[in-house]
Amino acid sequence: MVGAHEIARKMFMIAALLVAMQSVAFGQGRYLDYLYMEPNEGGSSAGHVAIAFDEQTYAYQRSAHGRLVLERDATEDVRWLYAVLGNRAVHRSRVAVSDDTFERLREGFNRRWLVQQQQLAMRDRLDGARHLLRLLAAGTRSAADGGIPIEG
Repeated sequence: MVGAHEIARKMFMIAALLVAMQSVAFGQGRYLDYLYMEPNEGGSSAGHVAIAFDEQTYAYQRSAHGRLVLERDATEDVRWLYAVLGNRAVHRSRVAVSDDTFERLREGFNRRWLVQQQQLAMRDRLDGARHLLRLLAAGTRSAADGGIPIEG
């Protein structure tokens, strides 16, 4: 009959072996940080989540236009904004991943952010063109009447 001490020793050995295997599988090891920011009084009725890749943190936010957009900020700025200025608890869960997985995820988030930046810039240009066409169609002449401001 195997005693409780022997079972505990074997379980510890299995756990140690799994940790060692994970270290070997992931080389030096890379970590993603899954961040959960608790809600605060008044400014945020719900919590917020983000994913950090070393110095860059990505999170979806509702924009002033009501759209859901991917934001990219320096990880230290996120900590300062939520923990210090927002007086919100920030919980971090470290997720060990292989170097390849880390790079694929980081590049994927960055690529999505860059494409979105191009799309938002195009939207702004189209909004300006739409405004100009409205003014031209209305036949407005002076800036006081909501005319067309011309720089230079």
